[in-house]
Order: sequence, then structure tokens, then C-alpha cells
Amino acid sequence: MFRKIKFMFLIIVLMLMLMISVVILSSCDRNISIAKQIPIELNQSLIEQILGENQFAANIAPLTVNEDTMFVHLRTQERVRPRDRASGFDYVDGQHIAKINVDGTDFRILRTMKNEVRNDSESEFFHIEILTGSAQRPDGGMVALIAEEEVYVEFSTDLFERKIDTYLVFFAPDGVIEREVPLTRQLPHDVGGLMFGKSMQVLDDGRIVFSDMGKVFVFSPNGNVERVFEIELESFVIVEDGRMVATLFNFDKWEWYTRYFDLNTGLLIESDENVIPREYRSGLMFPGVSYDLYSVAFESVYGIDLDSGKVKRLFRWADADTQAQEVVMSEIGAFYFIGVQETEIDGEIQLAQREFSLFRIPEVNSEVSGVSVKITNILIVSIVITAILLLILIVVTRRSKVAKNTI
Repeated sequence: MFRKIKFMFLIIVLMLMLMISVVILSSCDRNISIAKQIPIELNQSLIEQILGENQFAANIAPLTVNEDTMFVHLRTQERVRPRDRASGFDYVDGQHIAKINVDGTDFRILRTMKNEVRNDSESEFFHIEILTGSAQRPDGGMVALIAEEEVYVEFSTDLFERKIDTYLVFFAPDGVIEREVPLTRQLPHDVGGLMFGKSMQVLDDGRIVFSDMGKVFVFSPNGNVERVFEIELESFVIVEDGRMVATLFNFDKWEWYTRYFDLNTGLLIESDENVIPREYRSGLMFPGVSYDLYSVAFESVYGIDLDSGKVKRLFRWADADTQAQEVVMSEIGAFYFIGVQETEIDGEIQLAQREFSLFRIPEVNSEVSGVSVKITNILIVSIVITAILLLILIVVTRRSKVAKNTI
């Protein structure tokens, strides 16, 4: 009887040791990347070939992705000699909308934002454009929101001229610009001007929705204004079934809250409780494929089911060995983001040696290679540990039998 109890005790100890080893191994193996890193073929010689000498790539951010192509926002810096001193350089920022393949090849600039500045002792002039929003069209193309400002000042006469406008720029799937539609002339006098799309989405029927300056705008697929609603939304996301989830700020309670927003009436559905649990609300939410929507919060990406209220963490940026500020998702649910590697010499970043990479995390319902490797490694090591422990148990048991027979 005592022998059986001793044997069972050893079995329990063996199982506990096995469980502890699995936990330790899984925690030690978290650095295995689940993201596929793809170098972007954009070096300094290509930048100079496209834009000219003394131009440098500063940053690349993904805008939209569809099938095997991606629209991106390229920021550049031009090195120029200053007029007010004999040595050193000044840097002029530039913005461009470009397109690349998701394998990192075929980088092409589609549109360059204006950035013209002239000044002397008698006058000052500048003409700038800024990309303020973008969204994918149903056909895989993209619509961009570009704000424009032009100012001319003449010092001797106190002449001041200013022109401001915002354009919807429609890109075909192949990157060709189909049309540019000015918005200010379509809107009331107190609306328009420089418009910044806090949130922007294109519906399945091609209508364009974005929020700015306490209003929600709805434009037709051709860029004609249809509706303007007076409401202050921090952000919104329209899920696949057409429901629009709005994020607002309650100044009385000093907290964020979410409600459904009716695009037909322009009213919040106040009878609903918070649509998204507080801890998973963020400024970066987008419609999902396997879930109603995805939210990037607390250095993780979560999938949220609106009807059940269930939330699942899909992955952490730490699992991908990188941090992402901008992330987009393909039509099959794969996540893409872009990272940069910089070289620093004597405390100075070498602009000409920046290297950019595209990171891809597979769709959430598919097998993730990094996770598969992690689980496989854990199972293999666990089996080895189990075999060793079993061997020790057998040896100990046999020795105890031999010792008892000897006695």
C-alpha cells in the first residue's frame, strides 16, 4: 500500500514539473517573431532618381492595402543651403502619395503635395498641401483628403491674400488619379476650408464619410456633398453590416464613451449602452474580417464582437519584435505596418542610410508561423523533459526494489 502511495506521489510530482517546464518555456520563448519582414526596395539612389539630389526618405506610413498592392504616405526631407548663414543646412519637408507591391518592389510616387515657400524683403508667399485623411474604395483604389493653403503678403502695401480649400483625390486601383474634387465651394460659408479627416471611410456603395470640426460629412461616390451633420465625434468606424460606432468624450465625467450613430438621421442612439468596453477603446479602430472590428490599444491588437461584447487579444507588438504607429489590414484580414532602421554616427542620424521594411502578420484565423514554431519547440522540449523524468522515476523505482530484496 505504501509503495502505491509513493508511486502516485512521484507521478504527481512528475506532472507538476512538466507543467512548470511548459510555463517557463512559453514565457522564455515570447521573442519569436510572428511577423514576416519584407525589405522595401527604396534606397537613396532611387530617391534621388525620382525626386532629385539632396532628397532623403524620412518616413513611410501605410494608407490602404488591397490584394498585392499598397498605397503609402512618403515623407521626405530636402537638404538646402540657408540664406541667412554661410554654413550648415536647412531641411524642407515634403509629402508624397506612393504605391508599392506588398513584396516591397515597384515603388512609385503618384502625387506630390505642393510645398512652395518664397520670401524676400518686400513680400512673402507660401503654397502648401497636406494629406489629412485617406480610405480604401470598394474597387481597391483609394480616396485621399488633401488640404491646401496659399498665402501672399506684400509688406509695403499691407496686402494679404489667402486661399484655402480641401480636395477629394480619387485614385484607381493601379494608382492613376481619376479626378480631384474641391469641397469648399460645395459647402456653406462657415463650413469647409482646411478640413482634417479625424476618421474617414468609404461605404460599399461608394459614399465617403469623414468627421472634422464638430461635423460629420457624407459625400457621394463622385465627391458631391450629400449631408452635413452637426456633431462632435472624436472618431468612428463603420463595420461590415453598416453599423457606425462613434467615439465621443464626456467632459462632465471626463471619459470616453461609444454609441451607435445613425447615418440617416445624424443622431446618436442614446438608448444603447457603451458599444465597446472602456479598456479596449482607442483612436485606431477599423472594421474587421473575422471580428466586427479591431482596436489597437495597450500595445496589442484586439478583435471585438459587438453583439456579444466578447474581446480577444490577437497579438502584441512585442510578439512581432517591433512597434507600429500606423497599421492597415487587407481584405483577407492580414495586418501590415512599416518599420525603419536608422544608422547613427557620432550622434547624428545618417539620412541616406535609412532602410524601410514592410511587416506582415497573417490573417488572425490562419496558422501563424511564429506561434507554430513556438508551440512546436515547447512540445519537443516538454517531451524530452518528460522522458528524462520518466527514466529517473523508473531507475529510482527499480533501485528501491533491489534495495528491498537485498534487505
